[in-house]
Amino acid sequence: MKFVMTQAVCEAGMTMLNGKADVYIANNPDPNTYLDEMKDADALIVRIAKCDGNAIDQSPNLKVIGKTGVGVDAIDVAKATSLGIPVVITPGANSRSVAEHTVGFMFALSKNLCESDRELRNGNWKIRDAGKAIELEGKSVGI
Repeated sequence: MKFVMTQAVCEAGMTMLNGKADVYIANNPDPNTYLDEMKDADALIVRIAKCDGNAIDQSPNLKVIGKTGVGVDAIDVAKATSLGIPVVITPGANSRSVAEHTVGFMFALSKNLCESDRELRNGNWKIRDAGKAIELEGKSVGI
């Protein structure tokens, strides 16, 4: 069995495949640039990548397309489905990363970091007196 990956997955995932499959890690988001590897691939695992109809057509052994995460907008799901190739996702796999980004953005917004950084780089030291930064202590968040 051969797995083609646009990028490597986490260490635990790679360990699971060790000795059970041949793995080609492209480090490239476009399978069309490594079609020689795709022609005998049984599985394609994409991270931040695309998988169009041409890449699917050029992969006659393809049995599954897996997406690490939940968005499949960059995968030609209709083409895969028409050929009986399931497109699967990993719901919840990126929950921690999403939560961390959310907290990071909350801090960035509360301290007006983007505008402050831009203005300071342009020499505007008065931006710190603009009164745009707030404290998070005692605040409630609603989602």
